[in-house]
Amino acid sequence: MSQPTQITFDQQGAVGHLVLNRPDKRNAQTLQMWRELAELGQQLSTNPGELKVIVVSGAGGCFSSGVDTSIFTTGELLSGNVDGREIQAAFSWLRSDRFITIAAIEKYAIGAGLEIALWCDMRLAAEGSIFALPEVEFGIIPDLGGCSLLPEIVGYGRAMDLITTARKIDAQEALRWGLLNEVVPSAELQQRVDVLVSVLLKRSATVLRGAKRATLATVPDTSKSLGVSLEVIRGCLIELANRMKR
Repeated sequence: MSQPTQITFDQQGAVGHLVLNRPDKRNAQTLQMWRELAELGQQLSTNPGELKVIVVSGAGGCFSSGVDTSIFTTGELLSGNVDGREIQAAFSWLRSDRFITIAAIEKYAIGAGLEIALWCDMRLAAEGSIFALPEVEFGIIPDLGGCSLLPEIVGYGRAMDLITTARKIDAQEALRWGLLNEVVPSAELQQRVDVLVSVLLKRSATVLRGAKRATLATVPDTSKSLGVSLEVIRGCLIELANRMKR
């Protein structure tokens, strides 16, 4: 794997720590970050070794504020030359049954920030964290998993609420909806994640992988929805590009 510049990954024994690493931009995501995530995911899914658990977090005390809006002005995304399946691959590997994934969320999980958290098996958040899918305000949809995973996690009606209104909810409401597993004071988030990781590490890799594989067999296949999302986003991007030319 080439040396990443917008993420970091540190593995200590059976635990990996994946950090979105653009703290000066509140970890806003770029095409480069997605490429780095996809490359890491391919490597870890193919050869997890002793890895059992991956914790996903953001540098600088913020999970992710979503997509860096400059992505819409560079022309690369709007050119139509970007493969949407490759972008989705930046997140989807987090559901690999080779390891358990935990999102440790602080301050913001907005847009693509919420979508990467949705791909994780469990989500813990600090009090006061904010969640939203504002894509419709930019003339697009949450095509990186928001439309595919949110209905499974919180139900169709609530998913449609977040996706179509772009409204923000706080951590307590997200907990009531089932979007989060736990909400803790910000100062205690890392400690609580560490406790959860320590519990998981007591299980064998065979047990963890088998439990995840069996549990995933009960949930809907996301591939059809992800494919539809790609069809829709292509049309949205064409419309957006034409609007920007005027």
